[in-house]
Order: sequence, then C-alpha cells, then structure tokens
Amino acid sequence: MSSSLATVTVLVRAGSKNECLETSGVSQFIKQLVLKGTATQTREQIQTKLNELGNNFNVVVGRETTTYTIATPKANVKKAIHFLGDILSNSKFEAAQIEAEREFVANLSQANQADQCQVTLESVHYTSYRDHFMGQPTNGIRENVGNITQETIKEFMENNYTAQNTVVAVAGNVSHAEVAEACSAFRMSESSAVQKNNDKPYFTPSTLFMRDDEMVNANFGVFFNAPSWKDNEFFAMHFLETLMGEYRADKYTGAHLNHPSRQYSLMHDHLGTHPDITLHKTFYFPYQDTALFGSYLFGNEVFCQQMMFLSQFILTEYSQFIDEHEMFRTRNKMFNDLLNQEDGKKLSSEMAHQVSYLGRRIPRSEFATRISNIEKNYLQRVVLDKFFDSDLSLVAWGPIHQVIAYSHYNRPLKRSTLGWYGCAQYQVY
Repeated sequence: MSSSLATVTVLVRAGSKNECLETSGVSQFIKQLVLKGTATQTREQIQTKLNELGNNFNVVVGRETTTYTIATPKANVKKAIHFLGDILSNSKFEAAQIEAEREFVANLSQANQADQCQVTLESVHYTSYRDHFMGQPTNGIRENVGNITQETIKEFMENNYTAQNTVVAVAGNVSHAEVAEACSAFRMSESSAVQKNNDKPYFTPSTLFMRDDEMVNANFGVFFNAPSWKDNEFFAMHFLETLMGEYRADKYTGAHLNHPSRQYSLMHDHLGTHPDITLHKTFYFPYQDTALFGSYLFGNEVFCQQMMFLSQFILTEYSQFIDEHEMFRTRNKMFNDLLNQEDGKKLSSEMAHQVSYLGRRIPRSEFATRISNIEKNYLQRVVLDKFFDSDLSLVAWGPIHQVIAYSHYNRPLKRSTLGWYGCAQYQVY
C-alpha cells in the first residue's frame, strides 16, 4: 500500500465462545477497560498517547476472536505496537472502573435491539449451536453483567490473552524488519491454561419463533451448516455469498431501470416479483471447525412463507443449474472488490484472521487465482453436497402467526429438495 498511513491489528484468539455462564460478558468489559489505565500509564497518559497516534482505535469482539486495531502514520508503527502490547498485557482493571462501565455493558444488548438484522443473526447462532456457548450473544448475557468482578476479568485475561493466542498484522508501506523488531518487545502471558469451550460446536438444526404482532414487518434467517476456514470449499462459499448477494427493493424493483427480469442473479429476479420483500442479505460466517451459510430476509408479513422458503429453493436450483452470466458477473465483482481493497483496517484484520486460522496470509493474487478457477459445474457440486436435502436452522421474528400455525416441527419447513417447478404455490404472479 502506498498510503502514508499504516494499520496495526492485534488479534487474540479469544471471544464470547470462550466465556461461560459465570463469565458471560467479560470480553465486553475488557474492550471498555483496556484504555482505563495500565501498570505504567494512567488513563490520561493513555488517551494522550492515543491522540498522538491519531486517535483511530477500534475493538471488535467476535465469537472466536477479539481484534484491536489502530490506524496511524507509518512512522508511528513501532509506537502503535508498543501501545497495544502495553494495554493488553499491563491493564489494571481497577474495581472502580469496572463499576463505572457496568451499566454501559449491560445496555449494549438492549441497544442492539434496534438493529433487527443483527438480532436475527444472533438468534440464528443461538438456535444453530444450542449445545455450545458459540450460540450465546457476543455482548454477553445481560443478567450476568452484575456478576463480573476484577478477579473474573484477570483470570480470563491470564487464560486467554496469551502469546500463543496472539497474532500481530500490519498493513501499509512498512518494512517487515521494523515490525519484527517492534514485536520483539511485545510481551503477553506465557500461561499454558486450556481455554474453555474449545471443543467443536455441533450444528443443531432447529427453529426459533419470536412472535411480535406489534411489529410492522417480519424478519427471517434461514441458515445451513457450511464449510469452515480450513475446508477445501472455503473459497467456493465466498463465491456463492457474492453470487447470491444483497437485494434492496428501493434499488432493484421495477420503479427503476433495473427491472426484476434483468437482475444480476436468480435470487434477485425472484425477489423482484414480491413487492413487499424489501431486503435480502447473504451471509457466510466461517469459524475454526464449523460455519454458517444462509440468508436474512425482511419484509411484510404477507410474504412470510415466500421469505421462509425462497433461499432454500434458490440453493436447490443452483445445485442443478447456474447461468454462465451469473458466474461471470460474480467473478468480476470479486475482482473489482480486490482491486478496490484500500481500507487498511479491513485489510489488516483480514490478514490477522488468515494467519490465525490458516497459519499464513492469502495474497490477493492467490485469492484472485482461486476465484478465476471456480467453474459452475464445481460450484453446483458444492451446493449439491452441502445444502441439497440438508437440515437447516430457521429464525422468524415479527408478526408470524401464520408461520407458527403452519409449522409443527422442522421438517415441514424444509424445502431444500424442491425447485421452483415443485413449489409454484409460493410465487406471486
């Protein structure tokens, strides 16, 4: 990258998955408290140093990882690495600061209720991994926030924030030698403690209905078990995610130049025939030894059954036939995204995750080569193998009384063996 800025990301292989009922929410406390004082710096000194580095600091708590990212002038890369090392290994987590942040952490889950897509996706994880803490919310269980103490946080840090669980990635016009020298002073715990909940989370096909008749529209999440980071079909899943893409009624309906019959994908074509399905997004969530792939749909309750079955039908069709123009457009979009990859934060975070899960970085040239070699016959075989006649997890939230009355168990909701030829009753003409 030729920019004068560089981005430093420190990834720790610890997230909400490694919590338990007694410690749920501790990762969010750590996120808030790492800037509140260390053994060598006060809160004010930390803020002053952060301002000198550019005050562009971001923390993302995930299910398996937590990332700490700083964007700074490339001349400050060494200082940024030392800064992150200090706050992650020497933070004091004083009791007074914990109490000051308790209400904020407790309100995080409630504040997220405004994002209906995020709530639906959290619910999808819950119903897909009911027997594992992978399914619990990344913001923690709200009722447990009052139980988090200084000892809880320090024990979690000692067991999880260790040298073997840490990856440092830098994106920018900086030399490897400079980064390696700065990392030599990066001191993390050498504890050999076994992380909690590191066993494989097994996918549990199930349904979750959250009826709320006061809501105007309904939310649906339809997800399948999918290949993980290390599976051979990892790149194919990214390709399929881009192929199915995102649909917005205000952008793709007949009121605009892009008429539904001229859409870029079969999914968009059929969504355009349903005037009140206003949003569709495709998601692929890969993890260490499991993954989820599926669709989020949002629209009027009149189209509940269409939203519930639509993504299943599409995958059935793709297991038998994919238009060449869909492959061509998907490949071009992914190439363009690679060429336009200029966000340093995103780039350094992706590099850190690749090193964490795969043990190496995936260069853009390799990613482009793998994408260019994906042919439609191969993609059809992947869809057929992974999704055809496969059990699924379904979340429905909103005015869904018709859905609840219709379904008695998972099986009646499963339509991943029928294409459009067998389910014309779910289309609107």
